Parts: sequence; structure tokens; C-alpha cells
Amino acid sequence: MDAQSESPLRLVTVPGREGQLFDAFRSELVSAGIAASDEEWASMSLVERGEWLTTQILVLRAKVEHELEEAALANEQTWDGVH
Repeated sequence: MDAQSESPLRLVTVPGREGQLFDAFRSELVSAGIAASDEEWASMSLVERGEWLTTQILVLRAKVEHELEEAALANEQTWDGVH
């Protein structure tokens, strides 16, 4: 398997419809309480929107990984106290 096929951030797009994909991702981020303002979003080029979305996804991924590490450590400490 190559690195691209293993990437959790791999996207499949239809040429010319990237803007619709980006809008859909932004909609999901708005639902999660994370989003650029409507004015800021409207002022971004397609490339800037893609970069902004990628950054937000990577930040969220880092937060989730950190929370998982903390949970694993807490679980480990709990089991250490049991033995």
C-alpha cells in the first residue's frame, strides 16, 4: 500500500466541483463550532479554502490524538492501581 492510500485525509473530488466539497466540509465544521466567518470564507480563493480546511482538520486530529493519549495514560494508571 502506498502512503496516499493509507492517509486518513485522502479526498476524492470531481474536477470542477472542489468548491462544493469545500463548502460541505465547512458546513460540518460550522456544526462543530469551528468555522471562518461568512465574510472571511467568501473572500478566500479555492486554494485558500482548501488550505484553511486542511489546517482545521489537522488541528482537530492533533487534539483527538492528544485526548486519546491522555485517556490511555489514565487507563494505564487505573490498572496500575488495581494490581
